[in-house]
Amino acid sequence: MLVPKNGMVSELGNQISPAFFDKEVWTIKDVHSVLQCSERHIRELVSSGKIPYVKVGRLVRFYRTDLFEWLKKGGTR
Repeated sequence: MLVPKNGMVSELGNQISPAFFDKEVWTIKDVHSVLQCSERHIRELVSSGKIPYVKVGRLVRFYRTDLFEWLKKGGTR
């Protein structure tokens, strides 16, 4: 597997390295890589309160465990 400088998404097939899932807190780009939806859509989910997130100043962050629990419950349902 080809792992780029950021260590997350490869150029071949958008594969995510196993070390990526060791991160506790994800950015919008990280969530975009996992959910395979646009960053804009993720921002819309945040603004409508449909996805669990936290704010660090003006930055939006996602706890990995909260995101997986949200997915298990059906996402935006």
